[in-house]
Amino acid sequence: MNDKNLLWIHHEQWQQDLLLRYGNTINMIDATYKTTKYDLPLFVICVKTNSGYCVVAEFIIESETADSIQEALEILKSWKPQYFMSDYSEAEMSATPSSFSGVKSYICDFHREQAWERWAKNHKHNLYSAQTEELLSLLRTCAWSPSCTSDRVNDHFFQAAVKKLKESELWKDNDQVRQWLTETWLPVAEHWARAYRDNIYHAAVETNNGTESMNKLMKYSYLPRSKNISLSTV
Repeated sequence: MNDKNLLWIHHEQWQQDLLLRYGNTINMIDATYKTTKYDLPLFVICVKTNSGYCVVAEFIIESETADSIQEALEILKSWKPQYFMSDYSEAEMSATPSSFSGVKSYICDFHREQAWERWAKNHKHNLYSAQTEELLSLLRTCAWSPSCTSDRVNDHFFQAAVKKLKESELWKDNDQVRQWLTETWLPVAEHWARAYRDNIYHAAVETNNGTESMNKLMKYSYLPRSKNISLSTV
């Protein structure tokens, strides 16, 4: 804990060993809540080992900001990851490249797809069933458009897919769709579009469902009795 904000880190020797062995390519970071009575976000860093996913560090911060996450990562920093994967969290996507020089931050495919479907199927956005399917199809084409070359980023196919999206009647006629994509997803395309991902990343893992599983295991199996106690007694 510093003079202003709370920071709690758990990182045992066996976790450090696994992190050094398996964390130099892709690391997954995710947060869960309501683990103690103070409703502080619990972050876990997870890696894929030869026997499955494993939590290699946990930390609790007072507020989910990029600066707070970066502070924790700076303390933990003993390895050199190439990639971090998370859900759509601006704080996480900002903190990881700031903490590790040259690291790339990607949004988990599963959470991207889940976010798109939830928005498109939300009745308040007034999309008919056919429009929902059209929108999701156009977005998936953008997401899965390949790069032209294997050794460098070339977003020709992605830009063509975005052009097709913007030429659709759905884009032209629906202010909510246009605003949502313009403000939320298109500005961070390098975090979710396949055209901007390296081949090494493709070969390893493209979702952080393993981290989600670890979160659920901790939250519902190991920590159910800690929800009404203080952090110091967890």
